[in-house]
Amino acid sequence: MGVDRARARRLTESENDDDDDRSLDAREEVGDGDDESDEEDVDGDSVVRASLERASERDAEIADERDTRVRILLIRERDAEFARDPKFKSRSIAELNNEAVRYLKAGDDVKCVVAYAKVFRKVSENNVTHPTLYVCHSNRAFAYLNLGLFQEALWDGHRAQTLANERFTQLQDDDGSVKVFVKGYARKGFALMGLREPKLAKLEFERGLTMSPTDEELKRGLEEATQAVIRDLYIGRGKEKQYALPSSGKTSERISSLPYSAPLHRVHPRDMLPNTLLTPFQAENDYHLKDTYNYMTIQADIRVPKRHFKVLQDDVRRAKFSTAIKCAIDKMHDDAKDARVLNIGCGAGLNTMLALKHGAHHVTATERWLYLAMATKENLLNNGYSDDQVKVVYKRPTDLALLRDVPISCNVCVCDVFDDGLLSSGIIPAVRHALDKLLLPDAVVIPSSATLYAQAVDMRTPAFDGINLSAIDGYRWHPTYIAGIDLFENAYITLSDPVQVFQFDFLMPPDCSEKKTIDLTFTKRGKFNAVVFWYEMTLIDDVKISTKPGGEDCPSSMRAAVQFMPGKISIEEGSVLPLTCAHNTVGIQFSVEDAEYDQVTKKDASFPKYHFHMLRDEGRLHAYSDALGRQVARIKARGDTCRALDIGTGSGILAMLAARAGADSVVACDTHPSLVSVARRNVAANGYGSQVSVLKRDATQLERGKHAPYDGVNLIVLDVFDAGLTGDDVLDMIEAARKQLSASTCAVVPAAATIYCAGIEAYTSEVDGFNMSAFNKYRWDSTYEATYMRDQPYRVLTKPKKVFEFFFDDSQKSKGRETVLKMETIAHGYMNAVCFWFDLHMDEEETITTAPLGIGKGGTIENQRILGDFDGAHAKKVMCESLRRVRANMASNPRSEDFESDSAREGSSDRTVFVSDATSLGDDEFDDDDREEHYWGQALQYLERGVQVRAGKKIALLAKRQNGGVHFSLKEGVGNWVGKPPWKIEWGGGASVESPHFQRVHYCQLLVNDFLMRLRCKRFAPIEKDMKMILAHCGALFLEPHSLTDIYHHLVMLEVYFDWEDFSPGTKVESMTKPCLRLC
Repeated sequence: MGVDRARARRLTESENDDDDDRSLDAREEVGDGDDESDEEDVDGDSVVRASLERASERDAEIADERDTRVRILLIRERDAEFARDPKFKSRSIAELNNEAVRYLKAGDDVKCVVAYAKVFRKVSENNVTHPTLYVCHSNRAFAYLNLGLFQEALWDGHRAQTLANERFTQLQDDDGSVKVFVKGYARKGFALMGLREPKLAKLEFERGLTMSPTDEELKRGLEEATQAVIRDLYIGRGKEKQYALPSSGKTSERISSLPYSAPLHRVHPRDMLPNTLLTPFQAENDYHLKDTYNYMTIQADIRVPKRHFKVLQDDVRRAKFSTAIKCAIDKMHDDAKDARVLNIGCGAGLNTMLALKHGAHHVTATERWLYLAMATKENLLNNGYSDDQVKVVYKRPTDLALLRDVPISCNVCVCDVFDDGLLSSGIIPAVRHALDKLLLPDAVVIPSSATLYAQAVDMRTPAFDGINLSAIDGYRWHPTYIAGIDLFENAYITLSDPVQVFQFDFLMPPDCSEKKTIDLTFTKRGKFNAVVFWYEMTLIDDVKISTKPGGEDCPSSMRAAVQFMPGKISIEEGSVLPLTCAHNTVGIQFSVEDAEYDQVTKKDASFPKYHFHMLRDEGRLHAYSDALGRQVARIKARGDTCRALDIGTGSGILAMLAARAGADSVVACDTHPSLVSVARRNVAANGYGSQVSVLKRDATQLERGKHAPYDGVNLIVLDVFDAGLTGDDVLDMIEAARKQLSASTCAVVPAAATIYCAGIEAYTSEVDGFNMSAFNKYRWDSTYEATYMRDQPYRVLTKPKKVFEFFFDDSQKSKGRETVLKMETIAHGYMNAVCFWFDLHMDEEETITTAPLGIGKGGTIENQRILGDFDGAHAKKVMCESLRRVRANMASNPRSEDFESDSAREGSSDRTVFVSDATSLGDDEFDDDDREEHYWGQALQYLERGVQVRAGKKIALLAKRQNGGVHFSLKEGVGNWVGKPPWKIEWGGGASVESPHFQRVHYCQLLVNDFLMRLRCKRFAPIEKDMKMILAHCGALFLEPHSLTDIYHHLVMLEVYFDWEDFSPGTKVESMTKPCLRLC
């Protein structure tokens, strides 16, 4: 035995000498690189990376030689041991195992492996086994790791897990097999680290942490693996490559529709840009798809009207379309022709009425969405237009037929069927069908053309105060592209100049797909992970609209779109990369066909996108960081250890801030699997694994001693607030945590919160001289919405008032569930909504607020312009001008009862009537307010009753906490009922009693219930499969991409939520599907 130890010692000393020489050589090479880096950074970096690559190659050769020597030594020792103990087969397996364990505890790994060789020789030759044989494999794997034999350790670790799993399956009881199974992940992880596979090792450690989140060995391994991945990427190792199929040589392929009887597998989305398009008929009648398609159609139908208010509020877009429509009609008149207009996608009827105002003889207004078509008809009647002037048709554009739907061939076409991605709403199929079937050969088409531009960008989450948050960037993914969300300021770094991609002529719309490769020349060094694209649309002649981000005179309702790449590509300044651009007439796609990715993005459609915006809210993070530092210092000053709990950890940032502040241990919990993974990776990347444990667990189900320390936690930190503060059941979670986990003295960050509110007027009565007041019914909803009030036109009618105050640290008792507020009015107007927000009191030293611009902490009015119209003079002037324009438009209609001659119209223009109208309080009013608004936004709730108020009076407002949120209402009998969307009115269906519109939406809930009941059986394909099909054919089915994206995320999140094994009473689907107010 002494000879064996001496041999092992000499072997180790020889290896150490080799390591010392190798590390010395590496240091010398790196030093050369550093010297050269003083002259030029890029060359210096390349020298350092080349040196590390050479060192890595030498390491591999030395390691192989070393492993061979160790294996030879083990074989010799084994044979010698078999010769010394020829009767070992007569001994029991337990006795042989005890002998091996003694060697392992003594630190003699060679003898341990040799002793286990006797165990497995007996098992093999005597054909015997033992119920806990998995322990032997686990122990031998540990010995192999100590000896540096990582391949053998990997096999033993896997074998230990296999036997432990079989044992647990047989007994259905834990006799130690679960502990060994978890250890197996650590054994395999460290073995893969030794085999220079840190990415695979990282996955093993993460799998182990899902079963044992507090295991110190696994947390340490995850930290080491994360650091190794970063080192590998730095020297160019570990990149993943995705190959594309070789091109057949064709750059375009004719687009065709799916035959009625064709199977759906022919239109599988594959790369989300199919050349054989699904038809609406097929979607409506296919057995597997029709329920999903009907659900998507109805859900989009009830979402589109509210989004259309953005169009009505877009001054630039309205003015451009008005100019283009007038120009087209004037051209017809110059040629002595009557202007017969086909308005495809008429919305609320504004463009239709503009065409009639500018002299159109007849307009056929078509709309794919039911409630927009109903709104168009209502608005036309309210503005004096009769059925002989205009016809409203509720149909898809490709279903329109001449004579039946369109009375006569038209010579002007206004097609407002486009979105942020240009093609995904179906503008090309719509225009192509109109040109073939409904328009005259010399018809004028608005818009006439569009040019698409693209730009490579680096869109990543920056580090906060030295804390790396890059793990969340692994979830920047969407099946097509993200649109409908305003971009965050400084959301990305441009890496290339804009390049022109496609040009579309809508007078000759393409019927073929197109694919081209453009060389992108990069102007900056960075990580290429997204393409921002936009278009410049020519409506007619020189009337153009551009959606370029940051451009001048851009429409507020249109914005650039973002498509994420499959991963991050490292690029250098001056490098060139071929970007493949393709379209199939209803969708656009960008790709790099042969690229090496530093990290491939995880395709998780359920990931809550608002977390990206949350991490860019640096004002909030600084407030939390400072407050945590003060609270930890106070706990330490008492001589106590700081034991923290992070409820709803998300990305793990608050848990890491607590650990950095000095917390001895932090338990961070969340329920979304991907968020838990992100938090663990962030914790590992920043080296806080020894302090922070991340659990996939509902905060209301945590147990002291099992998930949290036996002594309880003495610091709770959380950010599970929505725009209305309490909508995500934060009060219940804090109460459960305090009862189950908190020590006798427990601090909470934030310590308290106060809700404030103000009565406002958010009402559209007139747009461009047309009465649009009937459209306001589509504003109302039974719940509040999250928004930035700066994006809304509104008027503040009352002073802010405190509503509720909550003390999370239980220092004082909170108010009851109801309160009556006496709101002091400061302006004349029509109060139909309430805006409310909250102040977060981090501690007694710091408070942050989500108040709208112009209002500060404590509900104080900071911008005096809010109080500047106390007598209502300005509002009255604006309202009277609005009424004058409406009357002028009605009087100019020769077929209206209100028609007046020019002279009579001039004489009556001074008549005014006091009516309510909204005056915008947006960015222009608060240019001097540079306060950063937090990611929560403000809550906006529309009242069931609206009331006219006058300045200097008081109005009673009832605030009530119900269903976790806050609800406002006027005193019973005050004001008049406001209009509601048809699907919100349950009764009133005539003989059927129940409203058919209500039944239509209720049918959607029945479909969802049926879908959820089928989840547990696992016999059906996931809903995402059908959703991808619909999304890939969005333009061919004339669906609305923004609504489709919201519904997609909601259904996928429902599937994840209801598929969890453990019931989570503290989790709400709404908290995971909150809208992202800014894209970043």
